Amino acid sequence: MNPPNPPNAPNGGAQRPVRQIRGPQSALTDFLASHNINANQIRQDADARRAAALASRQAGDDDENTAPTPPSEDEPVTIARKRESKAQTAKRKKEEETCPDLKILKVSHNQKVTDAGIAHLANLNKLEKLTLQIYKPTTSKPYVKVIDAIGSSLRTLCLDAVHTINDKVLESIHNNCHNLTKLRITDNEVLTDAAFATLFTNWSNPPLTNINLSKCRHIDAADPRDNPSSIGLGSAGFVALMVHSSKTLRYLDIHSCRHISLETFESVFNPTEKTYPELKKMNLSFCSNDEISKVPQFNSQSHSLNTSN
Repeated sequence: MNPPNPPNAPNGGAQRPVRQIRGPQSALTDFLASHNINANQIRQDADARRAAALASRQAGDDDENTAPTPPSEDEPVTIARKRESKAQTAKRKKEEETCPDLKILKVSHNQKVTDAGIAHLANLNKLEKLTLQIYKPTTSKPYVKVIDAIGSSLRTLCLDAVHTINDKVLESIHNNCHNLTKLRITDNEVLTDAAFATLFTNWSNPPLTNINLSKCRHIDAADPRDNPSSIGLGSAGFVALMVHSSKTLRYLDIHSCRHISLETFESVFNPTEKTYPELKKMNLSFCSNDEISKVPQFNSQSHSLNTSN
């Protein structure tokens, strides 16, 4: 009598060898042994990597100012940034967001920028030319902050339609700006003649070539000539301006600064006492009801003069 076929072999077929089923631990051990891999060494390597990562994190938290390890020439930027501490990453991102190498900025006819936006410009410490014309009402504080921070690097400063900034802005310009060649402050109803005189008196900034202080004046519909608080560019400020920049001034615009007296114009432009060799163009429109165009120096052919009244 023939023995019965095993259950896993078809009738008449060859009997297949019986496989021994073992647990996953035995299979892993066989795999490691067949590939000459030491399981203990794997555990030691993993423990060492975890310890190194923990030590690196602790070092980054304890010393935020430690410079990152400089990447090699062939090391990708993404790998180099992984070496940064949290503080270094935050500093880098802040610099990237604020365009630290920006040298020229002009924001004109803008209705959205606020005091906070203006104050943010204080981070642009390489800025050389700044022009702002902000239509949303702003205060003096952010302008002072910006000038205090970056005024020493500015060569051009233009603040247009700054209706309500006060004398603190002029004081900040006097104290911090030492390299300006062009200054423009227009459409203001708060700055005083005394502050303008202080700005240009004993100012360490070299003489300017381009000055525009147009429409810095007191506004009173009832009596536009009455100015008891000496608001705007007046006689004292104008004299100080011309004394400071007489040797290099090329362009002067003080139109609508109506609180400068005719006597002051006659004194400043007295051809026998004062000359302005570089002055090419002036705009004195609406400065006075008097006929200031009759001042002798204004007849010089070296000047392009606008004295409409």
